[in-house]
Amino acid sequence: MLKQSSLSLALFLTFLGCSTTHVVVQKDQNIKIVLDTTTIVQAPGKLLKENSIDLTHIKVYQSLYKLKGHIITYEEAVAQNGYKFQYSIPKTVGLVFSNYRYKKIKSIGSFTFFELHNKNSDEVVYLLVENINKKRLKFLYGMTQDNFYTLLQHIQNKKIIVLDTHNNESYNTQEKNTSIKSSWNFKNIILDTLVEKESRGRRR
Repeated sequence: MLKQSSLSLALFLTFLGCSTTHVVVQKDQNIKIVLDTTTIVQAPGKLLKENSIDLTHIKVYQSLYKLKGHIITYEEAVAQNGYKFQYSIPKTVGLVFSNYRYKKIKSIGSFTFFELHNKNSDEVVYLLVENINKKRLKFLYGMTQDNFYTLLQHIQNKKIIVLDTHNNESYNTQEKNTSIKSSWNFKNIILDTLVEKESRGRRR
């Protein structure tokens, strides 16, 4: 079960070199997006909840952050030693976010941008995925459409911008309880074979 936490952290998207990107969580009072040593985006953020899920050959870490009226969800899925995620990023997104139809928008380095369209409603989720050697996958979502596409544009063009995250919107308990959109379960492992042994070397 998710547990309440008063710890404030910062979420960094740190860009190393020309095309390598990383999502790093560090102690701080802000959520930042950093290109080399230059901060592109900075906004107040606070950790609301965190959770971990143990599946066969996979461990998933989940965190919810309050960002000025929005709840940003960060998930990190780590394959057990000797295993890796065997499918392409789009196929993996389709399996993990099984209640959504995905639309791949753009790949930049190790990042892939998606729109997720709820199969049963008009809800759209804007998702950023990082692939680290098919051993770790990181998912960041909950941002607005404007922020998502502005972020994509400025990462692509390596330009500095401060996104408009300062507003008076509030969140409620129901929103917090429904902010995690993924469906991590044993079906992912047993039926979908989400991970495979590294020695098999199969790609899809």
